Amino acid sequence: MPAPLLIIETGKPLPTLNRYGGFAHWIRVAAGLCRQQTVVVDVTAGQPLPAVSAIAGVVISGSAAYVTDRADWSETTAAWLRQAVAAGLPVLGI
Repeated sequence: MPAPLLIIETGKPLPTLNRYGGFAHWIRVAAGLCRQQTVVVDVTAGQPLPAVSAIAGVVISGSAAYVTDRADWSETTAAWLRQAVAAGLPVLGI
């Protein structure tokens, strides 16, 4: 089985849109992938990011947070993303 796509959740949809699922679900459906082909990490909840070598690519959800807030989860994710890009991993930020 090929390495999964990592979906990094950095926020939640507006409450009025929750009936359509979370961002990870939206991304999975839009990409035509099943759950087994993805790994979802909610960095705002403190979930750890996997080793860069363990995934095929990354999609980062949108967020209402500001990068200038320098939240711990945001700084940790930014450092991990620098490693991912340096390793040549495909990355898409929404």
